[in-house]
Amino acid sequence: MQLNREEGLQLLFNTVADKLNMTVPKNIDFKWLADEANKLAQEITDARLSRETVVNPRILCVVSEDYVKKDYELDIKAIQSSFSETRLTTIIGTNSVALRRLLRGNKFDIIHFVLEIDEFTGALNLNHTTNDGLRIEDGMTAEGFASEVVG
Repeated sequence: MQLNREEGLQLLFNTVADKLNMTVPKNIDFKWLADEANKLAQEITDARLSRETVVNPRILCVVSEDYVKKDYELDIKAIQSSFSETRLTTIIGTNSVALRRLLRGNKFDIIHFVLEIDEFTGALNLNHTTNDGLRIEDGMTAEGFASEVVG
């Protein structure tokens, strides 16, 4: 059944209608639907072809102190297995100052976070504990992160 052809769409509608003990409305323009499906398929194909491909990407993986205790290594392994030749930089337990410095001095194609991100604001949670055991509330706003990456 080809859903980008008039006959395929008619078959789909008839099959669904039969299962629901209904009839297909007579005023459905299957040719128009098929044309629209073909246009959409072409747009998807064009979008795929126009994507930029990055060979040997530079990847930054930022792991917060809170996630060091969890299975962040699985993320690292997934990145390494997905990109056979990659330049991976991993920073663990960083703070906003160090992250800003790293972002300003380097260009990364992919940045992967293993940390808490505020679901409403997009802020990065970079809370950490000092050597003295003092808990420091730290973070970076979504806007601040974007300005470091783009700016």
